[in-house]
Amino acid sequence: MKKRRLRRSVGFDKEMMFPVRCLARVLFTLLLSLYCTLQLNTASAQQETWTGGSGTDGKWSRRRNWNPNSSAPVNNGTAILDFGAGTRTNSNVDVAWSIKSLTFNSGASAYRFTGSTLTLNGGITNNSSSTEIFSNLLAIGSAQTWRSTAGQLILAGGLTNRGFTLGITGDGDINFSGAMRGAGDLIKSGNGLLTLSANNTHTGKTTINGGTVSVGTDYNLGTAPGAAVTDKITLNGGKLRTTAGFALNQNRGITVGSGGGNIETTTGALTYGGIVTGVGTLTKSGAGTLTITGANTFAGNTFIQSGSLFVNNSIGSGTGSGNVTASTSGTLGGSGIIAGTVTVSAGGALSPGVKVGTLHTGNEIWNGQGILSLEIKDATGTEGVGWDLLTINGSLTVNAKPANKFILDLHSLTAADLAGIAQNFDPNQSFSWRIVSTSGGINLLAGQTEDTVFGFMTDGFMNPLNGGKFSLDIANAGRDLQLIYTPVPEPSAANVLVMGLGILVLVQARDRFTTTRRS
Repeated sequence: MKKRRLRRSVGFDKEMMFPVRCLARVLFTLLLSLYCTLQLNTASAQQETWTGGSGTDGKWSRRRNWNPNSSAPVNNGTAILDFGAGTRTNSNVDVAWSIKSLTFNSGASAYRFTGSTLTLNGGITNNSSSTEIFSNLLAIGSAQTWRSTAGQLILAGGLTNRGFTLGITGDGDINFSGAMRGAGDLIKSGNGLLTLSANNTHTGKTTINGGTVSVGTDYNLGTAPGAAVTDKITLNGGKLRTTAGFALNQNRGITVGSGGGNIETTTGALTYGGIVTGVGTLTKSGAGTLTITGANTFAGNTFIQSGSLFVNNSIGSGTGSGNVTASTSGTLGGSGIIAGTVTVSAGGALSPGVKVGTLHTGNEIWNGQGILSLEIKDATGTEGVGWDLLTINGSLTVNAKPANKFILDLHSLTAADLAGIAQNFDPNQSFSWRIVSTSGGINLLAGQTEDTVFGFMTDGFMNPLNGGKFSLDIANAGRDLQLIYTPVPEPSAANVLVMGLGILVLVQARDRFTTTRRS
């Protein structure tokens, strides 16, 4: 009985071992397959260096142009190519080629690529200080990143993106002077400059996480969507630079990420009627003008570093719910609506209206050496039409002192809205214009008055004053600020009589003195 039990136990163990052995065979097969795949990939990832040593031409198909020169690079999307210092710098992609990546080593010569389409699956890297030019068409076969550490990359032959994300990074500059077509998003990072100068037709989104993307027209950003896309352009630590005046398509929605964003208008006027969303701070820089006409919803603040920001929306808030600061060399203007608090810093300016008009804002803070630029077109007209008006839904706080005044810069306009003589201004007549209306009152620092905190610049006011002077007065129970013009007083009748008698006395005295001398 014991032997039978033992045999049964042994038989049971053999039955249990069968699935274990099967599992081991399966695992062995999988590991062998993985090993073979890795070996195949390693073998296929061919790495070659361009030498241009054939002595006859710069064709890629010439094996003697490469090191090792046993064969030209494999044309299957896996070759890793290096370019260094060389004498043959005209590299001719003589047939359509697909590689993994291409690197310009430190010290590499300046190359120019010509010929057929070159498809990249792992990107381009320029580690040299040279300018590398691709005059042939490039294509993107998979998601990848292009990097320029110092030298410039110029893509003059165009780029076809087959729907993959293209990253641009590094401290160097990359210039897409050839047209981009296809799909796939463009993501800019690093400190370098990406210039888009062709009429591009690609349909992907553009994200700027670092550095600068420079454009001169709306077409440089690709085909505009047929309907609004909130994040067609995302600014999250980077800058969008415009080098000419144009209108940015309103369907290119702008999202400002938590890292903030910068719109730099180097010259001309950029106009945008779309929607800005997001939470980061939007900075306006550059000497040019940015005009916003839409009702925006972003919650971040707006900082005008330089140039002008004009807010000309008719509903909502042109700058979202955040606050707006006109910093040194920055000007805030327009005839729109701003929900947040407006701060005018030293050197910053506030210019209500487009020419003459009304600007609506939340609370305002005017700091010493800040400027209110005011235009008068018709001295006897109505506020907001004949002269500029600020309507403040809240209070105005003036943080200025005699040694650090807030300046009112006056300008006169003709009927044609040109700098010149304002209509219906008589220098011998008194005038009073309401220029600021508040719902919460006007507050000055303790011990200060209108005369001690406000100063004037009148070089831009071209009507003759004949000695008259401007001043400011807080009126309407402290809620309004009025601009006052006071002419030189004309002599009264009594003063004329006194002056006449004085002259008569002087004449008589002179006559008596003359008679006395003769006698």
